[in-house]
Amino acid sequence: YSVDEKNLYAQLLFETDITKQHNIAVGASLNHDFLNQRYRLSHDADLPLTHSREKETVAGAYAQYTFNLDTRLTLMAGLRADHSSVYGTFLTPRMHIKWQPNGVFSLRASAGKGYRTAHPLAEMNYLMASGRQLAVSEDLKQESAWNYGLSTGLNIPLLGETLKVNAEYYYTRFSSQVMADYDSD
Repeated sequence: YSVDEKNLYAQLLFETDITKQHNIAVGASLNHDFLNQRYRLSHDADLPLTHSREKETVAGAYAQYTFNLDTRLTLMAGLRADHSSVYGTFLTPRMHIKWQPNGVFSLRASAGKGYRTAHPLAEMNYLMASGRQLAVSEDLKQESAWNYGLSTGLNIPLLGETLKVNAEYYYTRFSSQVMADYDSD
C-alpha cells in the first residue's frame, strides 16, 4: 500500500462584540483533499496493483452567536453549511451552555452534529498485514453523528494554591459509520 496525500485548507473569520453581552462570529472555509493510492487487496503478489485517486473539495460558511450574562452564564449557538464535491450540501448545528454561579463551580453542556469523510485503506492499513483478502465498498457514505456532552469543574482553594477537579461525559451517536467487517466472506 502506498499513498500520496495532499491537503489545502483556507479559512476566513470575522468576529466582533456587538455589545458586552453579545458576540457574533462568521466565516468561510475551503478544504481540498487528494489521495493518490496504489494497493493490492490480496497477499497474492501476482495480482496487479490497483490505482485509485480520491478527490474531495468542501466549501463552507458558518455563523456563531454567543450571549454572556455577566460571567455566570454563557450560551453559544452555531450553524455551519458545507458543500462537498462528493456528498453534496449538509448542515451542522451546535449548541454550548456554560453556567458558573461562583468562582468554585462550573457546569457545561454541549450538543452538535458532525460529518466526516472516511478513507478506509489509509485509516485501517494495519488490516493489510493480516493476510486476508480485503474488499472496500464502492458506495461508502459520509460518516455522520450527533455528539453530546456534560462536564463539571471545581476550583478548590488548598494551601494557597487551587486544586482543579473536573469530570466529564461525552457520547457520540453515529447515524452513519464506516466499519471493518471481520466476519463476512
